[in-house]
Amino acid sequence: MLGIVMVAAALAGCASPGGTAPFITHLDSGSGMDALVAGTLALREGCLFLVTDTEEYVPTLPRSTQWVSPASVRLGGTVFTVGERVEWGGGELGTVAQARADGGYTVPDACPDEPLVWRVG
Repeated sequence: MLGIVMVAAALAGCASPGGTAPFITHLDSGSGMDALVAGTLALREGCLFLVTDTEEYVPTLPRSTQWVSPASVRLGGTVFTVGERVEWGGGELGTVAQARADGGYTVPDACPDEPLVWRVG
């Protein structure tokens, strides 16, 4: 039993060493999506956005991604900071509300239902 608790604590720490992550997470499996998006990371009322020239997405990142307070994401071996321009592969999903309804995503309460989701992968 103690081993299970220790593993759970370790996994929780991977997701967000600085507290609750302000982005949607998904299992770290290959998505099969190969589009490219470029935009700037923004943090709004506790939710991370990826702002492009034409759209504002809420990114869904692999569960192994870490939120490094106060305003950075560690994805793999790279740290991305709010305000930084990024290019991420992946693909557009439905809305945040649809991700909430799907059992494969963990969605922060702070993220609004209306924006589209970009699955990074």
